[in-house]
Amino acid sequence: GRVSDEIRQVEDMLSHAEAALLTAAHQASQEVVSLRASLHVSVTAVRGEMQSEAAQLAARVGTCERESKKFNAIEPKAGGVPHAANKSGDVTPSANQEGDVA
Repeated sequence: GRVSDEIRQVEDMLSHAEAALLTAAHQASQEVVSLRASLHVSVTAVRGEMQSEAAQLAARVGTCERESKKFNAIEPKAGGVPHAANKSGDVTPSANQEGDVA
């Protein structure tokens, strides 16, 4: 009698524990679904913002390129000598320095 009572108590405890675990698992899966949905919304929003910013940056780059072309079209007339020639001319002082060491 006493052993069978204890067995029944253990079986009751196990069935309660099983029910609690099933409830917890169900709640957890609902939370996962909810988190996935909110994450999807967030990712979609961030993606939209990034695409918008990328479009703005592309527009700025286009503007800068156009301004740069305008400047390059004007600059040689105003300055007379293009930058490339100046840079190649700038190389010669290092040759002079080698001569100074000797």
